[in-house]
Amino acid sequence: MNFSAIIALCLLVGAAIVAPTASAASIDTYPNFFSSDQIKHFASVDVDGEGAEEVFNKAFGVAGPGVPGRGETVNRSVGAAALDPAISRQLLDVTGTQMTAEELRSIPITKITGTTRKHVDCHYHSGELAVDKVAFVFLESNPEAKFVHGSTEIPVEAGKLVVFDGNVPHNTRVARGTVALAGPVDLRRLSVVWNISPPTSKSVKGPKSPKSPKKSKGTTVAPTACIGFCPRLLTDASEGIEENPSPERSLEIIKSFEHVGAKPDAVFSKQHHLINKESCDALIQHLDKQFESDRNSGRRLPAGKSEFLEGNEVSWTFFEGDLNTSYMKKLYAKDLVELIGRDETLKILDFFYDSLGDVNIDCMYLARHGYHDEVQVDTPYHVDAYSTMEITLNDNYQGGDVIHLTSEGAQKTEARPGTATAHMNDIIHGITPNVGSAKYILVLKHHIDRLDKEGVIRISREMVDKLTL
Repeated sequence: MNFSAIIALCLLVGAAIVAPTASAASIDTYPNFFSSDQIKHFASVDVDGEGAEEVFNKAFGVAGPGVPGRGETVNRSVGAAALDPAISRQLLDVTGTQMTAEELRSIPITKITGTTRKHVDCHYHSGELAVDKVAFVFLESNPEAKFVHGSTEIPVEAGKLVVFDGNVPHNTRVARGTVALAGPVDLRRLSVVWNISPPTSKSVKGPKSPKSPKKSKGTTVAPTACIGFCPRLLTDASEGIEENPSPERSLEIIKSFEHVGAKPDAVFSKQHHLINKESCDALIQHLDKQFESDRNSGRRLPAGKSEFLEGNEVSWTFFEGDLNTSYMKKLYAKDLVELIGRDETLKILDFFYDSLGDVNIDCMYLARHGYHDEVQVDTPYHVDAYSTMEITLNDNYQGGDVIHLTSEGAQKTEARPGTATAHMNDIIHGITPNVGSAKYILVLKHHIDRLDKEGVIRISREMVDKLTL
């Protein structure tokens, strides 16, 4: 099937939109969202032919780290169809969800031929859990199938839009026939979501504790399997991660991440005063200058995870439309050497290679996170899809400590200027909320199994030598 011949979605004129049916607090349905003509358009997409996988890859690329391959997904085949931007407006009108997609995008077309395993949803490119609502539209009716979300069962009826919380375990049960649908996608981003196994019931329940510790020490909740840097906004520091889990609790958390590669015997490196205060101040001043320039330009920065934006962008943010809460700026070898000098730069490279091995540094940037008490940012426990090194550049705030979890319990590295940590992609770690001011860091990474990063070298000893000798 030729991608250029994929059916484009027409404007949703004539579709009989009705008020949502609230089946549960975390799921809504909208009957007759698609008209019969639109259902025919999408249902005609071939998901079984030889070209279907190529079309899907053209539209969405290959799955990111931590996302199960298509070979691991049974009873399901997928294709892709072009999606007119008008669908964003229609979804906004119907669901009230503000989209961030502005240009023409594609939507997956999925055919399910048997009961799927119970799962939660993650983003296809990053592997992070889908924190926004997930949506799909049934393209056929099947009285012998149903979508099961938690304890709620949704009949399979053609044209029905289903909007739900992707973090609640769910699956499609098919007694006979098939279930075809347009989606699933992240409702806000209109990006593809995929499925991963939910945490075990043991990890969801968490430890039995009749007398919980004070909330200021972090609430005791089961983590969700986040892959890579995935910060969240907090209104209160007490909502942050568990700062002092016991060795037993640490092992529980690690076990809940085993399916994404976490190991209880994983190690990390740290060193205080790796670079001096003058170097830290120079990097902060450079980032502040770039930050003010971007903020005053009025340009809307791209938003998302650094490992997928750093290659093509010079600056970006994690939270859509919000530079203050998170801001990242790409750094090149020449920039770093000019800002802190040859000797300080080589200290950084020596620590990186000693900790993580002789691998390419294919990503380097400066970042600032959080900026005042009302808007705090923490990073939940997670594993990375890369090897990484971070250097803290300032300490004029409270919190912002990096916590690694091992079989021995929580290992906290307090935030101090010049302090470096490094680890590979098998250790659970998180960052406590920083309160009072922004936290500044320098980040260097080596991505694992990323074709687009092969041969990319952001900085190396040889490059430093050429710049300084």
